[in-house]
Amino acid sequence: RAGIGVQMQQDMGDGGRVWTEYPVLWGAVVGEYSTKKGLALDLSRDHMTQIDLRLRKEDADAWADWERKAKTHEVKMATYHREAAQKDNVEIPQLDDKPPRRRLWTDDATSETLGKLMTESPRGKICIVKEELAAWFGSFDAYTNGKTDKDRPLYLAAYDSKPRPIDRVGGGTY
Repeated sequence: RAGIGVQMQQDMGDGGRVWTEYPVLWGAVVGEYSTKKGLALDLSRDHMTQIDLRLRKEDADAWADWERKAKTHEVKMATYHREAAQKDNVEIPQLDDKPPRRRLWTDDATSETLGKLMTESPRGKICIVKEELAAWFGSFDAYTNGKTDKDRPLYLAAYDSKPRPIDRVGGGTY
């Protein structure tokens, strides 16, 4: 097991500027046809799948608990609104934040879904696993019928691993 934390560097020049470098691991297995590249990929993907299944089960339990609390919270909010209309200083009912939906990897996702997966992940990271590099490139702008070219620039910009806000109508801010 390996863990990589955020690396902070400080420029000791004028102004004492500080910058942050985020670790990103890019990898590809390259070889001739029939050189058993898929075996290593299968082993790593199987391991990640087992971890992902465990995380999803744990998260499903936490979400079920949160959804029960959210329903209770709705009832409390209705009561709050009735009471607040009649008197001052009524305490507003609080609801815990939504629990994370942890994901380790995905095989195929739109750039919008990747943004959502990364923001719901406590670490803000996701691994994209593709059998063929050409399949990954071919997935860029798959649902736009050639009308836009936004996925390729998005992945090129992702190479520097800087945080980026994603704001969409109807989708909230991620």
